[in-house]
Formats: sequence, C-alpha cells, structure tokens
Amino acid sequence: MFDDLTTRSTATTSPRIAAAIARCVAACAPAIARSVAACAAVFGLLAVATPYAGADPLCAEPNLLVVFDVSGSMGKAVAGTKYTQATDALVAATTTLDDEIRFGLLMFPEPAAGGCGLDPTPQIGFALGNGPKFQSLLVPGGATFWGGPTANHDTPMFQALDAASDLAGLQTVDRRGYVLLVTDGEQDCCKSGDYDGEPDCLPASTTLEPGEAAENVVDLEGVVSGLATAGIRTFVVGFGTKTKADALNKLAVAGTTARPGCNPAQTDLAASDNCYYNAANGTELSTALNAISKLVTAESCDGQDNDCDGDIDEDFPTLGFDCDGDDADLCDFGTTVCSDDTTGVSCDESGQGFSEECDGFDNDCDGKVDETFPTLGSFCDGPDGDACEFGAFVCAPNGLSVVCEETGSSLTELCDGQDNDCDGLEDEDFTKVGSGCDGPDADTCASGTWECAASGLTTVCVETGVGSVELCDDVDNDCDGTTDEGFQDLGDPCDGDDQDLCVNGTIACSASFKSTTCDEPGPGILETCDGDDDDCDEEVDEGTNESLCGSTDLECKSGVCVPIQNDQPGDLDSGDTASFPDVEDNPRNDPDGGATDNPADSQGADVQDQPSNDDTGAGGDSDVGAGVDVNGGGPPTSGFDTTAGTDGGCGCRVTEREHLTPGAVLMLVGLVLLRVRAGRSRRGEPG
Repeated sequence: MFDDLTTRSTATTSPRIAAAIARCVAACAPAIARSVAACAAVFGLLAVATPYAGADPLCAEPNLLVVFDVSGSMGKAVAGTKYTQATDALVAATTTLDDEIRFGLLMFPEPAAGGCGLDPTPQIGFALGNGPKFQSLLVPGGATFWGGPTANHDTPMFQALDAASDLAGLQTVDRRGYVLLVTDGEQDCCKSGDYDGEPDCLPASTTLEPGEAAENVVDLEGVVSGLATAGIRTFVVGFGTKTKADALNKLAVAGTTARPGCNPAQTDLAASDNCYYNAANGTELSTALNAISKLVTAESCDGQDNDCDGDIDEDFPTLGFDCDGDDADLCDFGTTVCSDDTTGVSCDESGQGFSEECDGFDNDCDGKVDETFPTLGSFCDGPDGDACEFGAFVCAPNGLSVVCEETGSSLTELCDGQDNDCDGLEDEDFTKVGSGCDGPDADTCASGTWECAASGLTTVCVETGVGSVELCDDVDNDCDGTTDEGFQDLGDPCDGDDQDLCVNGTIACSASFKSTTCDEPGPGILETCDGDDDDCDEEVDEGTNESLCGSTDLECKSGVCVPIQNDQPGDLDSGDTASFPDVEDNPRNDPDGGATDNPADSQGADVQDQPSNDDTGAGGDSDVGAGVDVNGGGPPTSGFDTTAGTDGGCGCRVTEREHLTPGAVLMLVGLVLLRVRAGRSRRGEPG
C-alpha cells in the first residue's frame, strides 16, 4: 500500500515533494498500526501543496503611492519639526530611487481645503524621475511649495486610503502597485464631519471618543485588506511618538507587510517587535524608507519575477523544501512557502505534530527513541506479593506509558537473616527470632534463643546443656515457679549432730545446695540430775555420777545429787553407839562423806570430842564452817550442826545421842522441801 501511495503521489508532485513523501513513508511504516491516519493527512497536504502561486512576471517599474500625513500635529514647515524631518527623508528616498520606482504623492488632508477635506487626485502622479517634484512641492522655497501644515488640518487617514484604493493606474497589467502610509497619529476628524457622518471626538472636545476611535481602526483595516486583495500591499510607517501602536500593527498585518517575527498585539511604540515601521525621527524614517524600497524593487517571494531577470523567487533557495513547522515535533513534514510579507519563507505544516510514543521508534524526529519514558528498561517490582525489583519497565500496549513486566511467582520471606521479599526488613515474619525460649531440657528456664530452622520456614529453640537442676538455695533454679521444691523437709524441726536427742534444730540447705542438713547450733543439752529427760532420750537422769552431778562422790537420787553413802539402815558409823543410831544412815543425814574435818574438828573429832558428836565411820564430819556444834562448849544439847559442809545443802543431822524434838522435825521437813523446790527451779519445772 505504501509503495503504491508513494508512486501515485510522486507522479503528480515536484521532486522535492516526492522526496518528502518517501521520507514520510520510511518514518511511518514501523508505526503503521498507530500512524496510518497521521501519514495520510501528511500525504494529502503534500500532494496539494505548492511553493508559490502567481501570475506572469510584471517587470515594468512598480508604482509606489506615498500617502503622507500633513495634519497640524506634524508642525510647521520650519527646521526641526516633524514635517521638515519627514520631507527631507522623502525627498532623499525619491531622488535616489526615482529611476527604479514610479513615485506618486497623496497628501491628507487636501492642502487647500484643511479640516478633513480631501482631493482624491494625487498631488504628484506616478512617473520615473519624480524626486525633484517631491522637493519642489514639499520643501519650503520650492517652486511649487504648498505652504506647510496648519492648525486646522485634521487627519482624514481613512479617506486618503480609500481614495488610493479607487485610484486608477496604481496597479496595471504590466506593473505592480504599492502604498506607503506615513503618519504621526490616527484617524481624527474632530474639526469637520467624518467620513461616516459621526463625530470622532467627544462633544465640545478634541479628545477622541473611544468607541468611534475603535470603529475607525476596523474601517481602516477593511480598506487596507481590500487593497491587499487587489494585489496592492500597504507599508505602514509610524512617525514620531504619538502614534497608536496597536492600530498601526493591525494595518501592517492587513496590508501583508508585517515585519517577520512581529507581535500583532504589541502596544508599546518603542518595542522592537512591532509589525509596522516605527521612526521616531528623520534618520530612522530614512532607514525605514530604504528598507521598504528594497522590498519593492528586489526579488520578492511571491511567485513573480520581481527583478525581471527571468527567474522567479530565485533569492529563496529553500522554497518548497521539507521543513518542521511550529509544532511539537522535529519532523520535516512541512514545506517552506513564501511568507506573508513576501520577504522570506516560512514552514507550512498543519497539525500539532507528533508526540513521542513508547514503541521503540523516534516518533517526534528528535534523534532519540522513547526519550520521554526515562524509566523504560529499568528494574521494577511487578504486581506480585513481594517488593523485589526483578521485573523491567516495558512500553504499555497503547504506547503512552510504561508498565512493569515481571514473571515468576512472588518471593516469600524466609527465616535466614536475609531480606527475601525485598521490603527492607529481615525475617520480619518470624517475630520470635532472637528472643528467649525454653528448649527440651529438664527445666522450664528460657535460657535458649529462638533461631531460624534449617529449612528457613520456621523457628526452633536452641538451648545448650541439660537444663538447670533445682538447688536448695531459695532460688527457682529450674524456673517452674516454685522454690526449692525438691527439698520437702526444708524448715522442718530436727536433731543435729550434738550430744542430745532433742529436736531443737531446723532442716536447712547444705553448703553444696544439693541437699539439706540439720542446722542446730551449740553442743546440745547434757543430761543432768534434775528428774527430767534433759537430752530427750526418753530416759531421766541417766548417766554417770560425774556426768549428772559433776563429781564421783555424788549420786543422783530422785533428781537430786547427794553424797554417795554405803551405810545400811541401822548401821553405826565409827564413833556411833548403839544407843544413838543415825536416823537414816544415808548421805543426807551423814553428809561428811569421809571428808576431812576442818582443823577445829581435830581430825574427825568434834570440839567437845564426845563420841556422840564424833562420826568415825565413812561419813565423818567435814564441816566447812567453824566446825563447832551448837553446844560446842560442853555436851551437846541440840544435836544439829549449824554450818554447811559438803553434804549438798541440808547442813543438819540428828546426833546419835539426842532424840528429835517436834520442832527439829518440822525444821528438817522444811529444809527438805526447800531443797526439792530449788531442784525443780533449775530444771524449769513449776515449783
């Protein structure tokens, strides 16, 4: 299809256009699915486009009608005024070029009429060599000087241009015609009736009425456009500093003489991008007139042989070439044509251009492929369950964007110290990793650590050792919430390793903390002669005389230590007589125990040395006192020793020679009771 289209298109177009079509085919073929319509539009444009359109050359010298503003604002015809500066520039231009251009002159208003009066007949008709005529008519002192502007001269600009459009001979079949408007103001007919019968100024004022001024500009555009339609181009020169830039820009555009690159909406007189020629003084006016004269006499881009050298538009070698217009792309899908002002060429390219698409082609012809998609080909994460960039950006099916293409299944986070799913976290699904745990040992202590299993799919508790065994130390060693639970008797009463069997200790933890021991301070309780089981062996006052009474000469009798007595009842001690036997022949009544008497006793004899007081048996007296009897001076009367010896406390006995009186018996009983009570008190028993 494209080959056929290329053949048919090139068969009916110029070689330049044919080449453009071939390049378009090459550019469009790879993107045929999206660009057939666009290429077809370009083909249609190129097939009918032509670089120029014009009639046969008009090689006779052109006519140039100078429409010159001589209103009162131009000043009098004296040195230094706008009028004299303008006329000096006009005379110089016409004098220099009057052999190439047929100058004519139409002044407004008509010099003799004043106000807004206008004679439609030019003051100087078209002819070569009219330079001297301009000087004679316009310069003071000239043979035909018209007199110069006056205060009553208004500005009938519309009337003058309208007259030019009706001027016969401005353009003929053998020569081109141009209009050169030189003005220092705007349409102003306040002193006399306007062309449309409506006053231009406000009542009783010289100020233009805004609405009327706007209508005047529209009318001026219309008459200039009419001239252009007839093939007569109008050059516009604003002279001085009181012109209206917006109005003159519109006239230049309508007259097809807008300067290249100008801004039709510009309102600043001093701007460099005005479409008309702005001249603030005579020098600048001369420059503008010279530029305009060259446009009139030199070859223009208009399809005609303006310089009559047999070539058409030869000064514009790129005319008809491929070009890129003011669109969004850089594609040469346009064609250079003559610009509107005929001074150059411009690119005629319809449409908004081609935008770069994501398709692997240089759609906008900038030498780059898919450059507006910077992420194309870079790594990305597709619509899976992980965040790993294992995919790549590719062009979307519509060519307008990129999409992430990632194959394969999602990566699942494992327990291995790595960020498997690329979310910036490691092992985040295994929250227990690193925390304490209790492994399969004997205790319940969290002495282990949760670590990743070899499979990476779960965690295991890693705890070395056999576990902590419960010790006896008031600490929960095996972490089961109970302290010392393996030592059930801890705190119970016990009998330690002392000399008794009394349970006065407490079961406590041993020094090794692995067992218990009985903690019982002291050496223990010894059995004493007190009628009690002191050492808790269920026997009372057992043991030796020495262990119970502290002496081998004493023996424990009924909880009391008494001297050992070998007498039998009725026996007589040494010195006793049969008439005075001991009351009870035992140590309590014979406490001497064989001990040596004090010296006063004279080796066993009482002081009185009477047989009744001198025990000569095994238990001879051993009084520790003075050793004298109560009746020491003579025969005894009472029969009682009054001093305590080693008899254990009673300190009295009945002599063999005396019978006990009732008082003595009572005294003896009382002493015995006191002795018994004292023994109980020592054993902690109630009295």
